[in-house]
Amino acid sequence: MDDSKLRYFASAWLISITLPADSTERYNAQFVNGIDPLAFNQFVASDGDVMPGTYDVNIYINDLLVDSRPVRFSEDSAHGGLAPCLSAAEYIRYGVKIDDDHQPCFALSQTIRQAEQQLDIANHQLIIHIPQQYIEHYPRDYVSPMRFDEGINAAFVNYSYSTDANNGDGGSHQYQYLSLNSGINIASWRLRNNAYWNKFSGQADKWQSIASWAETNIIPWRSRLVVGQTSTDNSVFDSVQFRGVQLGTDVEMRPSSQTGFAPVIRGVANSNARVEVRQNNYLIYSENVPAGPFELNDINAVNRSGDFYVTVIEADGSQTTFTVAYTTLPQLVRAGQWNYQLSAGKYHDGADGYAPALMQSSLSYGLNNTFTLYGGAPCSGELSRRRLWCR
Repeated sequence: MDDSKLRYFASAWLISITLPADSTERYNAQFVNGIDPLAFNQFVASDGDVMPGTYDVNIYINDLLVDSRPVRFSEDSAHGGLAPCLSAAEYIRYGVKIDDDHQPCFALSQTIRQAEQQLDIANHQLIIHIPQQYIEHYPRDYVSPMRFDEGINAAFVNYSYSTDANNGDGGSHQYQYLSLNSGINIASWRLRNNAYWNKFSGQADKWQSIASWAETNIIPWRSRLVVGQTSTDNSVFDSVQFRGVQLGTDVEMRPSSQTGFAPVIRGVANSNARVEVRQNNYLIYSENVPAGPFELNDINAVNRSGDFYVTVIEADGSQTTFTVAYTTLPQLVRAGQWNYQLSAGKYHDGADGYAPALMQSSLSYGLNNTFTLYGGAPCSGELSRRRLWCR
């Protein structure tokens, strides 16, 4: 080979290895059936990112599917990528604790700095991660009020009968006793009556109604309305029987994990973590939480005393521990809970006699893990003389 041909070959080889490579990803639209090639090229940006537009996605918040619907995505100049256009009302419906600003597109990352949003177009998923503190945390035994069932229309009678007979030189004697507990359920109302009958040999028989009342639930208030004979609660004052009207909190409408007192536990997880709570060396609670602040308010204590020992186990296995002091009294109420009762009527002790007017109110509110505010006003008097005394 002569020198000119050798120089030409070396130059061509050098040129071929020094030319810059084209790093742009190329897609063959012919492999995608039913899509116009021009539209396909517009769908995929030059760097492989998804273009702004409206896409059908499944919406996940902290790995929980909350909705499936079309969502409009626009460019996020502050964080890069695409940002979904969801209103504050929609986030609230999904269980996010924010205020409604009545704007069509709510800037979630500006309100909750640790919130993350990601569009997985391949799986048609909008993945949102929000610290647990900003999510409506429903107790594990929570039942939606929409699933409350008033029952069916029905009537029933429960009875108990006993008799005793004695035969002796003085003759024979027989005693009979019958106890009745009856009721009628009509729509949301429940009518109840407790009565008894007794008879002793040689004496007239006797019927007596011990108590009669009607009650119904007021579900939005988590309350119960009672009309008839009932008694006041003993959370603030001594319980007394009366005939009248009563409206008060019905704790049976709450999840069992929300009854009784227990502190709210707050902390911070540096990653997706598991939180374990122990009391007297027993594991009483375990919950997975996302990164960020968390709040646990559905813990049931196993003893009336004994501090809570909290362990936060991070994704990398590292652990953080802290202690939450715990003890309880009958008057203590969980933080943020209200208990109330309003009663009005006439005092009734089961006998026909003096029956003064009675009005009583009580209220208790859990201020925090340490303080519960409670109080009330008992009033009595004679309505005929327009006199009523309160203390």
